[in-house]
Amino acid sequence: MRIRYYDYLEALAMFLVITMHQGWLKNTIPCSISMSLAPMAVPLFFMIHGALQLNKEATPAKQARRILRVLVQMVFWNTVYLLISLAVGLIDPSQIGLRFLFRYYVGNVNPSGIPSGHFWFLHALLVIYFLYPLLDACKKQNENVLKYVMILCFVLSFVREALLVYGNFFCRKIFGQPLVTDWLISRISPYCNAVFWFIAGFRFSRWLQENPRLKEQKKKYILPILCCIVVGFALQLLDRYVAYGAFKYNWRPLPGQYEKPGTLILAFSFFFLFSLISFKDGRVYAVAKSISMHSLDIFYIHVIYTKLFQIYLYDSALAGVWMNYARSLAALILAYLTGQLLRRIPGIRKLM
Repeated sequence: MRIRYYDYLEALAMFLVITMHQGWLKNTIPCSISMSLAPMAVPLFFMIHGALQLNKEATPAKQARRILRVLVQMVFWNTVYLLISLAVGLIDPSQIGLRFLFRYYVGNVNPSGIPSGHFWFLHALLVIYFLYPLLDACKKQNENVLKYVMILCFVLSFVREALLVYGNFFCRKIFGQPLVTDWLISRISPYCNAVFWFIAGFRFSRWLQENPRLKEQKKKYILPILCCIVVGFALQLLDRYVAYGAFKYNWRPLPGQYEKPGTLILAFSFFFLFSLISFKDGRVYAVAKSISMHSLDIFYIHVIYTKLFQIYLYDSALAGVWMNYARSLAALILAYLTGQLLRRIPGIRKLM
């Protein structure tokens, strides 16, 4: 049985992911506010994934097939992006050599401008899949151990990020220079926050299941949730000011955007808010369900369209919050339809 609010959350998250890539935005506060919502998208994906996976059995053979499938898809789609980048002139054929290919396929490094940076998500997903037997064993033996793993990941990502960002900010103000950076931990933090979100999704979903009366009393939670959402937005804007010295949008994502307190508050608030809504079957849900079921198709394909839009259609006079949302919706629809067509080709379906 499908959990309807998961489908709606995944559809929303997929749309928000697209708004971040090659966005048509301006140097304004409204654009900054709109982009303050987007960082919760990836955490929502990990949370839903954790809520689904850690609540059911998965044999080692099934996990091995899952890992192999992601590896094959990663190679295939990196190749697609490489070939498209060659075709539209984003890279020169003379740049391609063994070192380039190794860094591109293995290290997810694309200094030449190939728009495949979003595939970092697959690296984080693979880390979770490799750790899954350990996480599952912790859950079965003693869930407190799983809680301690989540807390450790929280410290290595959220606490570390807050100490560095705000520590550096105040040290620059007082002493004129930042603190020493943590080169080693910063290399593993994308995976620490991914593991945190994965476990948090499971624990939060378990808490919601154990408290069914929450939905019956939802009226008293709506106002606190909305207040939390406002606080989440405010914290995201504060982090942008600390990082860049201005509240206005500057076409740059927040550093460590998935490890910010504002992201944490927004992701949990929307997860909780959607869990209180009694979604019904119908055309709207059918659309959300279909997007959710094919979200990985859209993830693989959408940047092709956002990059082509940027190259051939972008006009600074059209940029803004609502035009960026319209562009993102168009990219989502095109990516979805392309995925549906590709699934009809024998052999390609397993690569979606």
